Amino acid sequence: MSQFGVYDAILGSGLTLRQVVDGGWTTTIEESIALHSGGIDPQQIYQGDAEQVATFQTADLVGVLGGIDPASGLLVSTGITVPFRKKASGATFAGDDSHFASAVSNGLVICSEISASKEQESGDSPGAIATVQAHAISSSGADPITASTGNSLASQTFNGQFVMGPVLIDSTAVTDVLSVSVSTGITLDKWRASKGDYPTRIYIASRRPVISIELEDIDSFASSGGFSLGAFAISSGVDAYFKKRADAGGYASGSVNGKASIGAGVGFAEQINGGTTGHASGRIRLVGKAMTWSVTNALPS
Repeated sequence: MSQFGVYDAILGSGLTLRQVVDGGWTTTIEESIALHSGGIDPQQIYQGDAEQVATFQTADLVGVLGGIDPASGLLVSTGITVPFRKKASGATFAGDDSHFASAVSNGLVICSEISASKEQESGDSPGAIATVQAHAISSSGADPITASTGNSLASQTFNGQFVMGPVLIDSTAVTDVLSVSVSTGITLDKWRASKGDYPTRIYIASRRPVISIELEDIDSFASSGGFSLGAFAISSGVDAYFKKRADAGGYASGSVNGKASIGAGVGFAEQINGGTTGHASGRIRLVGKAMTWSVTNALPS
């Protein structure tokens, strides 16, 4: 009996997803039931539509912001490999040619969300976290995944850690931000051939980019604060920054920070809440028409 842990995921020839906190494949299969005339109990059970998605939680914002487009994702035709590193009893990890891997040849990779909060800035927290999904595409309609043992692993590179940075609405910094969530809002349409159960084509069906923030300065929700409860126009856009940390303390200098942006849109100041302990907070949801992001930004002065 052996135990395994996560490892860097290979998403095509151009992107290796590093600093994976959690990840793996999920297979969803719909069953089809056949009954007697007027029957209530299954007589035969068949496999219906199926799909396979690898989902990752990763702190590798360099890879995500630099390698996955927020509007179109990353179409892969050179292989998606999800390895798991074998552990060695009484030691750390097993040697080369002893690890498990599962793979598909083709797929569409999207990033659904990036989130960061003040709570992620201390201890062993990985910092800002991105949720990445790799949707498998079958060439024939049959199960596209292969799995194998006895695999070697590539060497690892650490791409740095990012934490929550400034959030600007129409070029004005929001004060006392507690958390930020960036959602690409991508939904997919999966097409299956008549001869197979697994998707052979995947289309982007819709995009609804949203940046949501929680803030402690509820004075901002007063009429004079600009975010009175309800809807308000966003004229020039929203920028959510992710600050890159420097090893041994502080933050990295230069144009090395992440930034997700939406253009003109509408903001919704939705909630103010408080209790007998802690501090009251408010929530704003910022809905845009398009999203861009990058990892080569200087922080605003």
